[in-house]
Amino acid sequence: MDEIGGIKSENVPKRTPVLDSETKENFPDDQIDRQWRLTTELIKREIQTKPEFRKALLSLSLEPVSEELPKKLVTIAQSTSQRLSKLSQRFDPQLGEYLRLDPVPDDLITPDIKNTRTLSSPEEKWNFYLSSSKPEKFLNDDIKRKFFLKGVTPEERQMIIKRYQFARDVKLLALSAEILEQKSIKPNQFGEISLPSGTTIHINPEKLDTDPNLLNPLTWEKRKMIKDRVYEIEIKGKKYILKEKKTARHIDTKKHGHQDGLSSQSEFKTAKFFQENGTQQNDEILVSWENPIGFVTFPDGFQFTVFDHEENLISPFKVIKPLFQAIMQNREQFENEYQQIAKLAKELKKEPICQTYPEVKKSKNEPELTFESYARVKADYLERKATHILGTIISENSYGNSDLDGYVFKIHTKPKVLLEILGMDFEYFYPIDPKEAKKILKRGVDSRAESIEKQIFRGWWWDQNYTTKMQQAAYIALFKIESK
Repeated sequence: MDEIGGIKSENVPKRTPVLDSETKENFPDDQIDRQWRLTTELIKREIQTKPEFRKALLSLSLEPVSEELPKKLVTIAQSTSQRLSKLSQRFDPQLGEYLRLDPVPDDLITPDIKNTRTLSSPEEKWNFYLSSSKPEKFLNDDIKRKFFLKGVTPEERQMIIKRYQFARDVKLLALSAEILEQKSIKPNQFGEISLPSGTTIHINPEKLDTDPNLLNPLTWEKRKMIKDRVYEIEIKGKKYILKEKKTARHIDTKKHGHQDGLSSQSEFKTAKFFQENGTQQNDEILVSWENPIGFVTFPDGFQFTVFDHEENLISPFKVIKPLFQAIMQNREQFENEYQQIAKLAKELKKEPICQTYPEVKKSKNEPELTFESYARVKADYLERKATHILGTIISENSYGNSDLDGYVFKIHTKPKVLLEILGMDFEYFYPIDPKEAKKILKRGVDSRAESIEKQIFRGWWWDQNYTTKMQQAAYIALFKIESK
C-alpha cells in the first residue's frame, strides 16, 4: 500500500537537510579537522608577520559566534594572503565546501544542540502508519504539526557542533590580531585591558609580573580540548585550563536542556571569592578551590575564563580505591583510630541496620574488624565527609550550586595521608539568602546523621566484594567518634 488517504510518502511536506548520511561521506571528519588545523596554523603565522592581514581580521572580534563565522575567516584570508589563498584552493573541495554549506536554522535547534530532536522522514514512519489502527488520522496529525519539518539529522548535529568549535577558534585568532595591533598593551592597576573592539581582558593582578601575556592566544604553545567548553593550554611549559562560557551550542549541557550560567567575569569573581574565603583544612581533609587567572569578554558575548592547571586529579567515582590503598600503606597513621573503631564496631554490629548485610564467608571468619575492612570503610567515609564539608562551606558563604558534580579529588601521602577535595566549575553557583543558607546547613547536618545511622552506606566494593555487617558497624562507629 503506497498511499494513505490518497497521500504518497514522497508528497508529505518534509525538510530537506543540509547534510545527511550520504552527503556526509564527502566530508570525512579527520580530513576536515586536519585541513582546518593547517589553515589556522598558517593564519597564526600570517598574523605575526603581516600587518595588513592582521588589520583585515579585526572586524571578526565584533562578529557573533555562528556556523558561518569560519567561512568569513577563510574568505578574508583568501583575499589578503597569497599563501592562504593557495592553501584554501587546495582544501576547497572538502574544507571549503564544508564551510559553505548553509547553516541550520536556529529555530530547529531547541532547547540546545545536544537535546534537539532528530529529524524523521515520512518513509521511516510509513510502516508505523500502515500497521496502526488509524493510518490516515495519524499521518494527518503529523502533517498538521509539521512533524517532518522539525529536527536535525545526526550529521547536521555534528556539523553544527564542529563549525561552532571552529567559530570559537576564529574569535581567538581575532583576539590575537587585535592584541598584536596595539603599540603597547598594559593592564591597569586592577588587571584590566580594554581593546578598541570593545573586547575586555582581565588578569588577576597577582599574575601580572609572571605572565603579562597570559591571555594572548599567540603565546599558547598548545591548546588541547578536554571537553567541548574546556581546554588545556600551555605557555612556556606551564599548563592552564581555559573554560568557555557554556551556550546552547555546547554539548556538555544539563540533562534536560541548556541553562544559562554565570558570565566568565562572574565565574572568575566567584572562584576568587572561594579561594579567599572557602579554603579549609583539618587532620585528614583539605578543601581547596580552582585558582582563577583571568577572563576575556568579546562584544558579541563570547567569553572564557582561565584557571591554574591542577595535576593528579581523581574523579569522585574513582577515588575510594586509591585512598584505601594509601591508608593500607600508611597503617601507623591510622592504628590508634583503627583500635577504637574495631572495639566499638563489635558492639554496634548488633544494631538492626547492620543486620541487613549478608554474612559472607570472609566475614564469618572475621569476628573482629580487620585493618583492611577498616581501611575500606575509612576511605569511603572520608570521601563522603569531604563532599559534605565542601557543600557546607558553599552554604556557609550564602551560595548554592546547581551543578552537583563540581569537584574532584587529590590524595596526598607526604608527610601523611590527606584527602584534598577541589571545588571547581563555578558556572552554576548562585547567591542565596543567609536565612535560607542556615536552613540548608541544618538540613545537611540532619540528613548526614540520619543517613549514617539509618541507611546502608554501600552494597559492595570496587572489587565486587559485598559489604559486611562489621563494615557497616565500623562506618557508624566512625561517625559516633567524630560526633563526640
